[in-house]
Amino acid sequence: MVSEICREVAILRELDHPNITKYFTSFAEGHNIYIIMELLDGVSLADFILSQSEKKQRVKEEVVWNILSQLCAALRYLHNEKRIVHRDLAPSNILIDGDFNIKLADFGLAKKWGT
Repeated sequence: MVSEICREVAILRELDHPNITKYFTSFAEGHNIYIIMELLDGVSLADFILSQSEKKQRVKEEVVWNILSQLCAALRYLHNEKRIVHRDLAPSNILIDGDFNIKLADFGLAKKWGT
């Protein structure tokens, strides 16, 4: 477990992209490891989709394209510039703020390749 968290922290330290949650620092205290990340005011894509479904509303096409293009930008950065694969791309790991800006989160299963 500790080695997995250390691997996640090592990956997070390398990342600097507007569509990826920002890492600030991490530290150990006793038997606990703390990772300090930016606070996002919003919901996950999973919660957003569920909310729209419960309201019987459709997501506007322009919103879908906006979310998709930001997600693609984050993945392009990870793959092409950092040689990192996320490996847990799910609606619960895509966060959306009130202006439909997205942030990719949860790099616990991420892996660097080619090193």
